[in-house]
Amino acid sequence: MGSVSFGTAHPVVLAASCLTGDYVNGGLAEAFFDQGTGAYIGSTEVSPMSVNKVCGRDLVNGSLTSASAGRALFDLERSYWGFGKWYRFWAYEYNYYGDPKYGAPTPGAALAPATDQAVTAVTTTLHVDVPVYEVDAVDGSWNSDAEFETGNLDLLEVPAQELHLWRSAGARLFSREELRIVYIGFNNDKPPFDDPRVRRALCMAVDIEAIIAHVLFGAAARADAIVPAALRGGPPLGAAQRYDPLAAAALLAEAGYPGGFEMEIWQRENPEAGRVLESVQGCLASIGVRARIVTREWSAFKQAVDRGTPDAFYLDWFADYPDAENFLVPLFHSSNRGGGGNRARYADERVDSLLDAAALLADPGARWALFAEAERIIMDDAPWIRLWFPVRYEVVSERLAGYRMPVIFNGQRFTEVYLR
Repeated sequence: MGSVSFGTAHPVVLAASCLTGDYVNGGLAEAFFDQGTGAYIGSTEVSPMSVNKVCGRDLVNGSLTSASAGRALFDLERSYWGFGKWYRFWAYEYNYYGDPKYGAPTPGAALAPATDQAVTAVTTTLHVDVPVYEVDAVDGSWNSDAEFETGNLDLLEVPAQELHLWRSAGARLFSREELRIVYIGFNNDKPPFDDPRVRRALCMAVDIEAIIAHVLFGAAARADAIVPAALRGGPPLGAAQRYDPLAAAALLAEAGYPGGFEMEIWQRENPEAGRVLESVQGCLASIGVRARIVTREWSAFKQAVDRGTPDAFYLDWFADYPDAENFLVPLFHSSNRGGGGNRARYADERVDSLLDAAALLADPGARWALFAEAERIIMDDAPWIRLWFPVRYEVVSERLAGYRMPVIFNGQRFTEVYLR
């Protein structure tokens, strides 16, 4: 930041990246203030780049054009309330740092807009009447592809639909399977989904590989387990979830539904989710299951799922930290049924015992043995349709050396990265 100057402007800076709001230890806010920044918005939490960009774009292009920084961020927090844990933390946990001469709080003092009173304290002071500068480019009008091609960028995330363009251009393309699983959860308390045979039949009816290829442009790895490969201590003990619509129809008939049945699959408002579920809907129709897709905004969706209203629901799960425990305990321990993370309302005493025992162990091998057996039981019970682990792609310039894609989104410290 030493070579950057805003001249006579005193901008509001949106630092749309993880932990940029750590005013005391991070140093980023101080660097901006040294150059005359009037107000600074930075994240006190970790969050994926994709989330930072979405929230940042909405903040810059939407609320900030007609409201103060305080009111704009509060409104954004309200609109994204609960929209996946990272959306909520990004918006809710952002703090304001400002120079007193612009009416903002004393530098170093954090003000999170958790209440109307807190918002009132900044609404009349932090007005955006100068250009908004961004640490991370979130404005869609900025052509990141062109910036990469002209050498102004050295690292660029590649959307799945653009992969073929970069591949055909011979670009230096990196990929990493994310610590994130996408799934369709069944309400395991609700007939007929309380019957494992019905759940297994629905799992076998969905052509996951075809959906990955044609809807996701190949940017995912089929989830043949629950725990991602990077966190595993060995191969899955349970059988893979195979695509076999004839066997699925037979199993459904064995469970007492030879003609299928009607069901609802709920989703939050999301274009990609809609395309995925339309494909799933077609697969289920092949075995006589007539699925209706129900779309709700996030707060209504989450509330309904937590209460056990839908027959099934489309969701994903990000790792909070890189450990197999984080994909098993929150999602399948009976103590977390409902809003605790186990939204499929799955319960098995054997699984609970195994997970509880693993929590008392420090030896990685012994822990994994218990996790693997718990995963085997869960996979056999089929509380979900395990869909895929998304794959992230980045294009890297030839002059960037030492770069490796991190296993988890906040794991890149760039300590070994340099320009050749």
